[in-house]
Amino acid sequence: MRIICRSSRCMKPSELYWDARAGIDSSRFLTHACSVKGILRMNVKDSTRKKKAALTLNRYVPGLLTWLSNGLSASASRVYRQSFGVGIVEWRILSYLAVYDQGTGAQMSQLMGMDKGAISRGAAVLQEGKLIRSRQGFGRNLEFALTAKGRELHDRIIKVALSRESALLSGLSDEDVNALIGYLHVLLANLSKIDDVSIKKR
Repeated sequence: MRIICRSSRCMKPSELYWDARAGIDSSRFLTHACSVKGILRMNVKDSTRKKKAALTLNRYVPGLLTWLSNGLSASASRVYRQSFGVGIVEWRILSYLAVYDQGTGAQMSQLMGMDKGAISRGAAVLQEGKLIRSRQGFGRNLEFALTAKGRELHDRIIKVALSRESALLSGLSDEDVNALIGYLHVLLANLSKIDDVSIKKR
């Protein structure tokens, strides 16, 4: 916005170019001795008014973690499906069973934070491909375990998974990686605290 002062005590008009968004002189501020009663016309919004609430996206941790997770999952699912005929859900089930030997859909869902329906559909795909087998567990729960074919597929995919992890961690030292893992475990432990955050009506 351009403001011109035409006080009779001025040798010539003084000009002020004001950046109203930043609240600072953006180009030049030429002043002359002017009477306080000089004719000034300005329509500048109050710079002290309360700003609208908005996320700082490049520093909002939940957003950064979500984008990272979504990007990794989409990429892994595409690569594993093209190369091995299974998606990311099926790979996670294979990984779980390779670590724990056996487990129910509920146990896998709880550990991985995934929907039980997705686990059930993934298990059905793996059973159809004879990559896992099931047996009656406690109550009505089925317990799953890897078959020899499933173990062989797991051992092929894990090589790619670890190579992808190494690519993701490029540029980080061993010390950085250890610190990162420690921070992630702290965040995982803090998940239960999120539900305790109260929502107050404004």
